Amino acid sequence: CANASAEPRVLIGAHVGSQHDPRSKEKFEAFEKMIGRKLTIDNDHEDWALFPDTDRVKWNTANGRRSMLSWRIVLQRSDPAKGCATADAINAGTYDEQLRKQAEQVKALGGPPILVRYNYEMTNNQENTCFTGFKVKTNLQLAGTKYIAAWKHIVDLFRKVGATNIEWAFAPG
Repeated sequence: CANASAEPRVLIGAHVGSQHDPRSKEKFEAFEKMIGRKLTIDNDHEDWALFPDTDRVKWNTANGRRSMLSWRIVLQRSDPAKGCATADAINAGTYDEQLRKQAEQVKALGGPPILVRYNYEMTNNQENTCFTGFKVKTNLQLAGTKYIAAWKHIVDLFRKVGATNIEWAFAPG
């Protein structure tokens, strides 16, 4: 017998539509209608400087969903030539002011906690070549060291600001 008021043990979610689509909420609800169930997670992909989409998080909370923000390192998805937030720059503190502001925004959202997949599935794609400065598969150990250091830098900074309403998902590819 299950407690109807308990949080589900398995959280099922999806990413629906393209990033920054003005109709993404409508498309998400249409997807739920099509599959005949409400999802517990809305996985939204967000660029480096646009994180967090507070409107999206508030919408999910109001509709009984958890937000998963898949936080990319690209500076501008519509123009990948503009580069990315590199591991070396993150670890040197170059983005700390921006990150503190983002942490304050997340903190202000309150609960429920949001899931954050920072620089997820870092494999041998162009985006992560930008992040490490070399093709990831040419030196997995150094790539992993850079990734982990940047991940810890960001998580530690968010925690220092008091943005404890995040459940960080370490999601290597």
